[in-house]
Amino acid sequence: MEISFYRILFWLCFIPQCAPQSPAGKWGQKEFPMNVKGTLVCQEQPLPGAKLYLMDADQALDRVVASAYADDEGNFEFKGFVRDFFGAPDPYIRIEYHHFTGMIQIEDQIGTVRRENGPVKPFDYDIDFGAIDFNSQHCWAYRQYFVAIEDYKSRTNSELPYDVLHIRTGSRLPTLYSTLDTIRVPTSAGFFNNSVALNSFAQTIRNVLDAEGYPSHFVFDEFKYMYSQTHYCSKKTNPGFAFSEGWARYWAGECQEDFFTNKNDTVLVQTLDIEGCVAEAFRRLEGLCESTLMDMMDVLRNNPQLIHSFRDFNTRYCQDKGCCMNIPTNN
Repeated sequence: MEISFYRILFWLCFIPQCAPQSPAGKWGQKEFPMNVKGTLVCQEQPLPGAKLYLMDADQALDRVVASAYADDEGNFEFKGFVRDFFGAPDPYIRIEYHHFTGMIQIEDQIGTVRRENGPVKPFDYDIDFGAIDFNSQHCWAYRQYFVAIEDYKSRTNSELPYDVLHIRTGSRLPTLYSTLDTIRVPTSAGFFNNSVALNSFAQTIRNVLDAEGYPSHFVFDEFKYMYSQTHYCSKKTNPGFAFSEGWARYWAGECQEDFFTNKNDTVLVQTLDIEGCVAEAFRRLEGLCESTLMDMMDVLRNNPQLIHSFRDFNTRYCQDKGCCMNIPTNN
């Protein structure tokens, strides 16, 4: 979704509100015209649609001068006047990791939206902050999951199945952990790649469609299938765990090594307790039935709380779409 270039005209008024004032202001206030612009980036990548504040670093308490949202390229601009008791303003930019649509926000472990401050600039009437690189896991998570959501929209032509994707950085868990609409990102994950973001995002889609508004169902499955475990493409676990992780691997385009792609269908369907084999089974089902990702999601959406293995999925796909793989009943 494209957003317009935000230019905010601001006027900071004290009591009496917006009353006519002399050029010097009231009670010693001084008035300063300012034109401010810059770009929000992380690791040199833009931060689209993020909320930001123009701040004034004062001796007693930093003040919010104005707020806006960055455009699709992370650009922002403010034009207007600032009043200050303590001489010329000391401006800096504060970012709040909340997208203007509300679809994504970066939070701490208790759900408070994260904020970070850029450097203070010396006062000038025209200030170009240039590229403000926050260079943190928080900004990186915002960037990576924004890209994951845009990928989802382009592949499915649909909105998210939940209101907000909550990304909680700074987790003490050993790996990323996805629930219904929340992904916990451990500090140890660092600047994780796009594949990791797609994988963990895909798990939220599967989880929320399966639970159909009942978090208790997800909690039950978490214990039953031991979702909280370390794993890799060729690890043998159980059909429920392999299905959940295989779905995410398929979505992210992972586990495409010869070990999986060279298996014939007869062998593949006998190893559906291995997540890489489940990912390959999804790809073959997609090719066999000329399916789209939305077709796959429709089967999950139409059969909540009923699909916990690829065999379950294949059966329901056959019923819903009239096409499926040949999987013997004892697998």
